[in-house]
Amino acid sequence: MIISVKKKMRDKQMFSVRDKVFLKGKKKERGKKVVVPEGIIHIRATANNTIFVIADRRGKVIDWISGGRIGLKGPARATPFAAERMTRWVAKQLRDLQWKVVKIWVGGFGQGRFAAIRWLSKRSVFRIVLVKDVSSVAFGGCRAKKRRRI
Repeated sequence: MIISVKKKMRDKQMFSVRDKVFLKGKKKERGKKVVVPEGIIHIRATANNTIFVIADRRGKVIDWISGGRIGLKGPARATPFAAERMTRWVAKQLRDLQWKVVKIWVGGFGQGRFAAIRWLSKRSVFRIVLVKDVSSVAFGGCRAKKRRRI
């Protein structure tokens, strides 16, 4: 009985090895890329960095870039110069994606937000349909400190 169990185990191992070799040669078929001619550019401008996210209509992220990704360090990432360089990169990506219509959602209060919008509006080959400010605005605010009693 012990011999038959060992033989079954050996056969099972042989089959799995053969199966792996057989499957190794096959390649997965990938779907073709669908060109969607429009999407959204999210610009997040903070005090320390500016981040661009290219997304399709549903919000699925296609690509992104930030100040650190283009090689800038420290406070240079939040400058209008950095935003302009990132905007050039975004425009190139959109040209490759063959986008014609773009919506821009801007958030934050950093220096790069106006530079990015200005550059996109003047030098872009695509049409900007909407520029929307999605910055979070506090209403009500935090609770005030208690009054001092003398």
